[in-house]
Amino acid sequence: MRNMQHVLCFFAAMTALAAGAAGNLSLEEYLSQVRAGHLGVKAGVEAGVGAAERADEGNLMFMPSLFANAQWMVDEKETSNVALQGRKTTYNSYSFGITEMTPAGLTAKLGYTLGYAAIEGANALYVPVPKGYEGRLSIELSQPLWRNFFGSEMRAIRDMQRAQALAASYGESYRGRMLLAEAEVAFLRLSLARDTVAIQRDSLARSEKLRDWNARRVRTMLADKADLYQSEAALQGRRLELRMALDEELAAARAFNTARGLQKDEVEEMLEKIPSDMIARLPAPSRGELRDDVRSAREQQEAAVRGADVARQKHLPSLEVFGSYTLNGKDAASGEAMSETFKTDYPTKAVGLRLTAPLDWWDISGVRSGHAREQAAAGLNYQRKIFEQDREWNDLSVRLEDAKRRLVLAREMETIQHDKLMHERDRLGRGRTTTFQVLMFEQDYAAAQLTHLKMQNEILQITARMKTFGGAA
Repeated sequence: MRNMQHVLCFFAAMTALAAGAAGNLSLEEYLSQVRAGHLGVKAGVEAGVGAAERADEGNLMFMPSLFANAQWMVDEKETSNVALQGRKTTYNSYSFGITEMTPAGLTAKLGYTLGYAAIEGANALYVPVPKGYEGRLSIELSQPLWRNFFGSEMRAIRDMQRAQALAASYGESYRGRMLLAEAEVAFLRLSLARDTVAIQRDSLARSEKLRDWNARRVRTMLADKADLYQSEAALQGRRLELRMALDEELAAARAFNTARGLQKDEVEEMLEKIPSDMIARLPAPSRGELRDDVRSAREQQEAAVRGADVARQKHLPSLEVFGSYTLNGKDAASGEAMSETFKTDYPTKAVGLRLTAPLDWWDISGVRSGHAREQAAAGLNYQRKIFEQDREWNDLSVRLEDAKRRLVLAREMETIQHDKLMHERDRLGRGRTTTFQVLMFEQDYAAAQLTHLKMQNEILQITARMKTFGGAA
């Protein structure tokens, strides 16, 4: 029930932010503009989706594939026995078939070959049929017994490619979240800068009144010139503060427009705000189990593990057992030759072993050691990412609660300063105090307003950062 209250409170805060006067720009509308106009955000989305879509690319190696071959050969080299071998041999061959490798390592190949051979110049006694067709329908199976034992190397390659693709996808997703968080901070920065300018303008106006009040008192010999000098210095201070506030507003506006892909310095829209009391009740955004950059590190670790497996398999001796069965047909007519290939009258059977072994074991050992170290480094990096994620979330949670407490104090201080100012203005109307005292209280109230605004902005910036952990965006 308590969690539901937090959710409703958060939803109400977002609704208040989105439902303002006509023409005001809400945070969600601004973030939509950022998604549409920020080329980095758009590129990240495309790259992330693209990487996710190619995560299953490794499975393609286990898909069946078609092969075909055509060959035309004329052999006119000198022969040792012209009567038997002739002076010229023409051979044409056409073959096609399907081959597939399974995740268990078994490779199957089914193919058909039709060849035509013609021997010219041979003695008819030795070669009674110098021209004819030969057909072969064959199936071959091979199974690795050492390297790629029952498909371990190919599966490792598949899993490595998948992990690399997912690591890239999660990395782009995290980069996109960070860009949106930066855009949200830019929105809050401009809002704070505009409010600060308004307060500093009022503060400058009050300082001018205070300077004029002291100038009149000096002219009438009711005050010392030191009071005038002090008010002049204070006035210059307020002018400097206003200039700094205006410069900050301009810089914030440039950052605001840069985030949404606009090359201009001015922001015409008015920005909507969340009420202070709602900010104080704003719950922390929900947290995902793993942040996207941590997920990326996890997949990088998986890719390193699979890469080490591939490296170990790659340099092992290759030992394969294979077997083939071929149906043969041969005749002067192509149709008859092809017909015979579908009969078992003239089969060819074969079984055997294939062995290939590397000799430079010393260099291979160093390569394997390097892959093992990279695997260990990826594991350490992943554990560090988990540690940093938990520490940062805990730090942000503590900072959020501390900022909320400071916001309550700042709001109370602003209320007190406002009441104090109103009371002093009432006293001035009854002749019980001086204009100088009222002006000083107005400055105190302006300072309290600025502090209150900064506390609100701090809370919203913390929640913007917390959204990168996989919660509400």
